[in-house]
Amino acid sequence: MKANRTKNLALITSRTLIVGVDGHCKSNTAAFCMANGDEPVRPFTFGNDRHGFLRFLERVDWVKKRKGLSSAVFVLEPNGPYWRLLGRFLSERNHLVRVVNPLQVKMNRQTGNPSQDKTDFADARSVADLGKQGKFNQTTLLGAVYEDLRSLTGLREALIGQRSALKHRLRAALVRTFPELDSLVSDILGKGVRALLRVSPTAKGLAGLGVEAVTEVLKEASRGRFGQKKAKQIVFAARDSVGYAAQSLAVRIEFEALLDSIEGLSANIERVEWEMARLLRQTEEGLLLTSVPGIGEVTAAAILGETGSLKHYQNPNQIRKLAGFDLVGNQSGSRQTDLRISKRGRKLLRKIFYQAAVASLRCNDPLIRFYKGLIDPGRDRTLKKKQAIVAVAGKLIDIVFSLVKTRDPFELDHEWIAPGGQKRASEAMAA
Repeated sequence: MKANRTKNLALITSRTLIVGVDGHCKSNTAAFCMANGDEPVRPFTFGNDRHGFLRFLERVDWVKKRKGLSSAVFVLEPNGPYWRLLGRFLSERNHLVRVVNPLQVKMNRQTGNPSQDKTDFADARSVADLGKQGKFNQTTLLGAVYEDLRSLTGLREALIGQRSALKHRLRAALVRTFPELDSLVSDILGKGVRALLRVSPTAKGLAGLGVEAVTEVLKEASRGRFGQKKAKQIVFAARDSVGYAAQSLAVRIEFEALLDSIEGLSANIERVEWEMARLLRQTEEGLLLTSVPGIGEVTAAAILGETGSLKHYQNPNQIRKLAGFDLVGNQSGSRQTDLRISKRGRKLLRKIFYQAAVASLRCNDPLIRFYKGLIDPGRDRTLKKKQAIVAVAGKLIDIVFSLVKTRDPFELDHEWIAPGGQKRASEAMAA
């Protein structure tokens, strides 16, 4: 971190203008700062369009000429998607563009003024001040493939969230009609269950159909997965059900609307995942990431969508910090709390790596040995299962970074040593 800040400060000379920008949907606010802390002109607002951007650059050139400055560093606060418009516009014109953490902007503003008052001018000044201190990060604007992967990753997560909400609503509707059904099937959204609910969404209606009719519906929809045995369970449960809703037009409309929406979302999710897999095959990292057992095409595409090309990172700690897996603690005097992950990175990226870690513990032998070494009672400090899964997620970050840097696929015969342990993970498993 100190080395990065030293490099950043080398960009700030006595002839450098620091331009801090607080971006929004329709307009941006820019503040100007010099290396000695002086503000040459007051902040100003410009539109979030080409005319506004050109007007902004004219103002920057005017300030540079007025103060005899030779260079400028543009520091942006990446709030939402709008900052990329200005960032790409400036990068295409070979301007030096950097970004700052929005949390740093807030804390820096409150350091200068403890008041809770917040304005766009204050935020822009805070961004410029962070630029003067060298507290900014290099940003790499994503290429077309990675930009599409990021958009599709976010879209997929939103669609899954919507489908999950409708699934809860379907369960709530079943409380009135047939509450026992949820416990009889493994997936309430399975093809057989959906077909059955379209025929009759109430317990009284299913009981009236009889075993043979229910069997026929289940067999056809599930392609033979469910048959007479499951049909008997459903019909017998329907006869004794405490569901009270009668077969009415309102009930049928409710279930058909929910099922139509769920099926439409599922179709769109499949379409998105297909396109993510196609785009993944256009990247250099795709084959390397999918060589790791537990990381499929959709997971690998989501990782690249959230991180961009892994070649742009200098070390795995940068990815770990981006995902919020970096360890933090609280020390005051003799009091020291246990370390925990910061959770200040990208929530979706953290979720993706955690789910990949869980999946890897079913099929990735080296990581299984690593995991068992972490929870082994023979270690100096045994981790809880959830803590160990988080450690596996961190190890996955190390792995994917190493694969991309070396351009070698994953090796199943590799042995990972459990950190802080007296024994190798493989030895712990054999003990």
